[in-house]
Amino acid sequence: MSKAETSVARLKAVLAAGLPDADVKRADGWPDTIDGGRLVVIFENRDADPEDQLGTEGPWYIAHPLQIGIAARAGTADARHAAFDLLLTEFNAVLQADLTLGGEIFGMTWSRPAIDAEAFPGNAGIKAGLVELTLEYQSDTRV
Repeated sequence: MSKAETSVARLKAVLAAGLPDADVKRADGWPDTIDGGRLVVIFENRDADPEDQLGTEGPWYIAHPLQIGIAARAGTADARHAAFDLLLTEFNAVLQADLTLGGEIFGMTWSRPAIDAEAFPGNAGIKAGLVELTLEYQSDTRV
């Protein structure tokens, strides 16, 4: 298995363990709806950027960009904003507690979410946002 795959799989496992009441998944796009009240989706829609360490042979330092979709469902607007903020706060705490994903990566950085008003069209009961997250690791191959 590639370093990219093991790193993303480890990220998913850490998020699922740290957010047990959220549905954590990898996907190419937002699902049609949220089965539970909380959803975290790992989107892999951007290419990693390998940098040569020394010369043209490995190892390579990889900055692997991901987008993490975070969504919360609640009845009223106030409850929705509170549920989204709580999920975001817990997401941040889970990542902050394990910056190397158990030693799988060197580290990671992430941003505040950009609110995604189009994530669930026609469903005003869901607030969603996208977090830009970059995993940083070394790999013996470019992939």
